[in-house]
Amino acid sequence: MTAASDGPVIAPLVAKRLDVLLRDHGFDADKLARLSGIDRALLDRILSGSTEPTVDLLWKIVNALGVRISALLSPGPAPDFALFRASETRRFTSRDGGFQSRVLSPSPSGAPVEFYGITLAPGAQQRFEAHAPRTAENLTVHSGTIEVIVGREPARLLNEGDSIYFLADVPHSYRNLGEEPAQLYLVMTYWGLPAD
Repeated sequence: MTAASDGPVIAPLVAKRLDVLLRDHGFDADKLARLSGIDRALLDRILSGSTEPTVDLLWKIVNALGVRISALLSPGPAPDFALFRASETRRFTSRDGGFQSRVLSPSPSGAPVEFYGITLAPGAQQRFEAHAPRTAENLTVHSGTIEVIVGREPARLLNEGDSIYFLADVPHSYRNLGEEPAQLYLVMTYWGLPAD
């Protein structure tokens, strides 16, 4: 995903957090490139904050490091009280712009649950590689009709108000079958990853 034009860019935050995570895990950029499968030149641009990472790249990085996605997107510990203005929330989109995600919770590093709002453009499909073991997704359709495929399970059709829960440690995808943007809410739960 790349950062959306209508919200704060995430590249500087990801670069800062990734620098800390590399030190904490005793990794250098070469090792992360090898484990994540990300081209070293592209990884260098992410590390410098000059490239907005796609959703696919974010997942490759966190899977290689064995951390939650909030480890890259959280600026610090969760506050006791927080107000999230729509214009100030961190957003990221797919390379083609068909998938846009917005962080809806403080997502402190190490929190077992993260909450996202997702918009899928008409006809857009977003594929995900397997997440860390025992990572679960609970997806609810606010508006639209989508198809969800999880691992080798048959495709499931979800309409407005429908929800699906699944372990996301297998490849999975969402596809908008409608002619209007689909609005989704996603709760990610990390049952298998230790707190950061």
